Amino acid sequence: MTRSGVAPRLGVPDAVLWLSAAAGVGTLVVPAARPVTAPLLVAGVVVVAATAWSTLRRPVRRTVLAMMLAGVVLCLVAGARWSDVSAAFATMCGVFSFVAVVRLLELPMLRRGYHTAIAEVTLVWLRRTRAVWSAATLTYLLSLALSFGGVALAYRSVRAMDSAADEAGSAGVVCRAFIAANLVTPLSPPLAVVLTLTGLTWTGFLPYALTLGLVAAVLVPLGPAPRARALPAPRPDRGRLAAGFAAMIGCVVAVLVVLEMVTPLSHPAATMAAVLLVVPLWERGTRLPARAVALARSEAGSWREQFLLFGAGGFVVAAAGRWTADGAVGRLLDAAGLPAWALLAGGALAITVLGLAGLYPLTTLIVVTTVLAPLGTGAWPALVAAAALVGTMAAFVLSPLSGLTLLVSALSGRSAVHIGLRWNLPFGLALLGAGGAAIGLVAAVT
Repeated sequence: MTRSGVAPRLGVPDAVLWLSAAAGVGTLVVPAARPVTAPLLVAGVVVVAATAWSTLRRPVRRTVLAMMLAGVVLCLVAGARWSDVSAAFATMCGVFSFVAVVRLLELPMLRRGYHTAIAEVTLVWLRRTRAVWSAATLTYLLSLALSFGGVALAYRSVRAMDSAADEAGSAGVVCRAFIAANLVTPLSPPLAVVLTLTGLTWTGFLPYALTLGLVAAVLVPLGPAPRARALPAPRPDRGRLAAGFAAMIGCVVAVLVVLEMVTPLSHPAATMAAVLLVVPLWERGTRLPARAVALARSEAGSWREQFLLFGAGGFVVAAAGRWTADGAVGRLLDAAGLPAWALLAGGALAITVLGLAGLYPLTTLIVVTTVLAPLGTGAWPALVAAAALVGTMAAFVLSPLSGLTLLVSALSGRSAVHIGLRWNLPFGLALLGAGGAAIGLVAAVT
């Protein structure tokens, strides 16, 4: 809503953005429709740049345009055919724009006291302590308590698809892991992605996850504890919270089972179906379908900003995929003769830095892990997974664009930039330094 209380209307650029997002999702569901959706995707790319220049705040505008330019440069240097890049862009833009729409619908619900179980647990904790600690504290302490079962559930479902080595199958694996695991705990998506991309077994990664949890517990005192504003929403009932959490887990399991019977698990359409089925069931009492248009209009500025960031990020990932698909980056790193600890530390740092530069951390995680995973054997997959997790979680707690930072921002009434880059800076740097040093040491002695 605007300050005057009048909901802004969706203009022509926003309509083109919606059509472009629909085209991306349509290309995912029906690959044969690509000739029909191509004009809308081209229009979407043009409108992304034009809308970013005309409507966004200056820092976000610079980020979006820089990512679009970086994608073009990567395409030209890699010698990629524009038809291939446009197809990859259709997939990535469809996925990330859909995620942006989900985020758009989550924020107004969160302000009204509705969100996933993690948010409700956070609400109870905030009302008891009247303080907001580092978002990293919430991530590790809550996620480590709940993520093992949730990630095991998502991991077992996506590993069944691992035999599908085609490009669409790989995209479906990552997307399904992200959507299914994101409904359980904020730590699950990066874990599900790194487990899937590295081929590591869940039990093989368990010691590394526990070690990271202990490191986080030691570093918890570094998180500052500023006072939070009074929260008007009533305290959630514990019984309702437990029942809702159990219902959400049941919904995820049911959707995974139904999709496994109805459609091939590797098909990216399963991701969209899971979102459309699970999210309305879980966001209880919000009348999601009936309010979708009103929410989109009242949050038009927020949605436009998120769509542009996710769309531009997807374009960069699609372009960078030309470098990773044929192993070009891997061959360069192998020829450089860099030691294992340098590659792992560099990968973790790259995920964090690019996450702060505006890319959603999981997009960078997918690219970096895809590059590093095939470079070694033995204990390497576990170390790659641990390094990717350290870099991703550091980016999550520092980046103003991550859902975790936005969650604490909405609950505390503080700017997401203030939370990510001021409140969480000591914790994020300590986590990146301590975790990177520990992983590098293990890599150096093995």
